[in-house]
Amino acid sequence: MGSEPTAVDAEAELTERPPPDALSRAVARARIAGALFGKSEPVKLGRYQLLEHVGVGGMGIVWGAWDPELDRKVAIKLVKTELVSARERIVREGQALAKLSHPNVVPIYDVGVFEEQVYLVMEWVRGQNLRTWIATPRTDREIAAVYCAAGHGLAAAHAEGLIHRDFKPDNAMVGDDGRVRVLDFGLASSDPDDGTPAGTPTYMAPEQVEARMLTPAVDQFALGVSLREALGTEPPRWLGDVIARATAPDPTARFPSMTTLADALGRDPRRTWRQRVIIVGAIAVAVGAFAIGTLRAGGPEQPSCDVMTDDLAEVWSAARAAALRPAFGALAPRIEALVGDWTTRWRAQQREACESTNVTHVQSATMLDLRAACLERARAGLVAAVDVMSLPGTVPNAAIEAATRLPNLRDCADVRGLMGTRSLPTTPGEIASSAGVEALYARARALRNAGKNALALAAGRDAVAMADAIHDPGASARARVELASSTLASGKLAGVLETFEEAARFAAEAKDDALAAAIWLNVVDALALRLDKPGEAERLLVVADAAIVRAGSPPRLVSALAGSRGDLALHQDHPEVALPLLEQRLRGDEEFGSSDPDLARVHNRIATALSALYRMDEARAHLDQAQKLLESHYGPNHPNLGVILTTRGALEYRVGNFTAAVEMNQRALAIKEATMGPQHIGLLPTLMNLALAQSGLGRSEDAVITAQRGLAIAEAALPAKHPRLGFTLSDVSEFQLETHAWDAATLTNARAIEILEPLGEHSPLDEVLRVRSALRLHAHDIAGAQKDAARAVAIASAMDGAWLETARALSQLADVRIAAGDPASARSSLEHALELVTKSAGAKHPLSVTISTRLAGLR
Repeated sequence: MGSEPTAVDAEAELTERPPPDALSRAVARARIAGALFGKSEPVKLGRYQLLEHVGVGGMGIVWGAWDPELDRKVAIKLVKTELVSARERIVREGQALAKLSHPNVVPIYDVGVFEEQVYLVMEWVRGQNLRTWIATPRTDREIAAVYCAAGHGLAAAHAEGLIHRDFKPDNAMVGDDGRVRVLDFGLASSDPDDGTPAGTPTYMAPEQVEARMLTPAVDQFALGVSLREALGTEPPRWLGDVIARATAPDPTARFPSMTTLADALGRDPRRTWRQRVIIVGAIAVAVGAFAIGTLRAGGPEQPSCDVMTDDLAEVWSAARAAALRPAFGALAPRIEALVGDWTTRWRAQQREACESTNVTHVQSATMLDLRAACLERARAGLVAAVDVMSLPGTVPNAAIEAATRLPNLRDCADVRGLMGTRSLPTTPGEIASSAGVEALYARARALRNAGKNALALAAGRDAVAMADAIHDPGASARARVELASSTLASGKLAGVLETFEEAARFAAEAKDDALAAAIWLNVVDALALRLDKPGEAERLLVVADAAIVRAGSPPRLVSALAGSRGDLALHQDHPEVALPLLEQRLRGDEEFGSSDPDLARVHNRIATALSALYRMDEARAHLDQAQKLLESHYGPNHPNLGVILTTRGALEYRVGNFTAAVEMNQRALAIKEATMGPQHIGLLPTLMNLALAQSGLGRSEDAVITAQRGLAIAEAALPAKHPRLGFTLSDVSEFQLETHAWDAATLTNARAIEILEPLGEHSPLDEVLRVRSALRLHAHDIAGAQKDAARAVAIASAMDGAWLETARALSQLADVRIAAGDPASARSSLEHALELVTKSAGAKHPLSVTISTRLAGLR
């Protein structure tokens, strides 16, 4: 399968190249001039900078170009026509098309005239025209779906008074994003006064051949001929009937409109199990509950769950798995097992959903409809994940992540959750458009899960554009969630919050409370953990809670809310508040069948809370469980294992086992570097924890080098005033202080305080003030040093479980009091510090030993 980088393909029936067009001559002149004068100036058409000659066809020449004003690549087509009247008509129709916005029509951005030739500027699309696409074997269902989408694009143009006049397989594309786009509306027609038939003979309706007055029915005829040609073999009876009517010689015998033709293509009667339920629901509305009773009693209209087609066979099969196996090496069996298990559960749930309504009668037709739609969305997720696994360059870790993050099928059996979701599309056109958007954001999600963040961002933007074009607020909300999530995954923060908030507004417009609740939880996560705005996050928890109640309090969302509250409490240094909330999240996730990596993440967060509370044995047990889950799922080399090892390193540092802390963090760093690269922001916590452990061993020079590497990563990835940058600067200044780099430490510490002081008196402001106190003491500013040390003690003392931090601040205050000639007060501070360390970490902790030694010297 090739991939052609343009919105317009060279036409297959051309046998010779037409004479050079005016633009080609201009380009040639510019290139000759550049060669003569030793330079190559960019060739421009108005504001557009030409990049490459892409193709040539009977209707014109196609160029790739750059639009500097909108910062995007475009395709420019020069349309050949000698008649002024034809040129004027093409400009008019091009202007009309520029006002048309539909996901199945290639948009026109600009229209103009260059040296008596019309040019049209349009979307740059990577993909295949239908003639190329059909060269790969396709099922009749796939073919009908593509032509259904093309039909909806043609119908949108007809609604604006435009007729294509030359629809054929060369004038529609299947983009790499899976979306079908029709192009070249009206451009093949000659002037309507010259009497010459317009179009391509093979696809022309009789009235078009005879140069009679044209109506939109000519596009029906062309689409029917194209579809018959694409099928190649004898089509199914229902599809043959559609084609026969579309290609009737008499235009009045064809479908009433292109919309009805496209809708007919969307009514594949073999897509039985969901659409039969929709029909049953419609009959129930028409004839009442008695009819439903008759149908369920075994009447002739009763849907059967035994004749459901296998919707997954085309997506995942033994042959597909075998084809992918060589690329994934040792992880191939695990990937195949994950996808195979998922498809088995999908099929089982499809049947169970059908039988619950039509056999055991324990479920309403409405609920079956909702479950069917959920399963169809899940299927789109499978399609996207398998496609991403098949992309060249997808590494085994990325493939297993895509397989791991397949949609959670329990969502489709969660009655309370589904009852709070959006209303479903009903017409074939709405269903097709909605499916197109869902395919796009499923692709964005799969790409993000596989770490292909640039491609995920592009797919997310496409999903937003398509959802907005079809005016589906639910789709617009979901698409924006994927765009914001992909932006975060790429390490960018700008615009994320605004995109999530737009998503929440669309979800509210769609009256989809479950989706709104999930979005607000995403916003809370972004505010608290990514943007370091815990106060705003805490206020929005109330909004998320209200949305969950409106959605019927589905257990999955209730559990997620508890987890968000726990994460926020942990972020705010309240581990005793976080612990029961995170334990509630773990119970909910285990009950709901969350993936092993998701369970491992919650175990890790619980271990962090337990470690802060010095319940070390319990913390280690949770880390053991997290590591076991990840290693059994991914194998020994995955970035998530690096996260667990980093947490282990922090735990060992807290208890004073600095050698083990260094070892754990070095192992974590090696895994992360191998899987994420040497400059990824995910390396930052491991580098800073490693530096702390090195400092604990007295390797202050190593600590400075390690921490400065972390600082360079933070400065490259984070905004200038981001709190995480402030935290990193704080640590670097402390290590610089240990090496007696007084001037460097002073500058770094000042930058840290500038960022952290406005955030209020919480960690790590106590650390920054402690360091500044030491720097002021070195500069003989006793009063300033005492003020900073006292503030550091007050801030650390107010934090739950911050015993070591409080002890360090008290030790610094003792240094200041000694310098001020008050050894008695210094002794009191050190005794208090020793009591805190012994209580939390024991008498053998290195800080306990250090403080004891100092006290002995003061006696």
